[in-house]
Amino acid sequence: MKPLVSILIPAYNAERWLADTVRSALRQSWENKEIIIVDTGSSEPETLAYYAELAAEPSVRIVHFNKTFNYSAACNHGAAFSHGEILLFLNNDIEIVSPDWLHEMSSHPPAPHREARPIAAGSRC
Repeated sequence: MKPLVSILIPAYNAERWLADTVRSALRQSWENKEIIIVDTGSSEPETLAYYAELAAEPSVRIVHFNKTFNYSAACNHGAAFSHGEILLFLNNDIEIVSPDWLHEMSSHPPAPHREARPIAAGSRC
């Protein structure tokens, strides 16, 4: 069985970008995945409404990071809620254009000394 990939996405009032990011992650051919949105204090009604819509998506969870924004700390907070063998840290403004991208990123075996294998992506993929 393919390892579970936890896709961690820190976000703040970013519905217009986040929706594209989540939609493109859900379209990935790699089926064994979970998406964890780490909300860092969003207050815009559009973002909160989008979160309510995502509640119906079983592979998406939203966790709240209620501290002063720090990208690394937000990622680590989200990782604490993950179940994946592979952690993918993804910016909230990324649209993944290739449906096999996650397969390519996740198909290499992890280093033997690590519990989880982190992957970071921060540009158009």
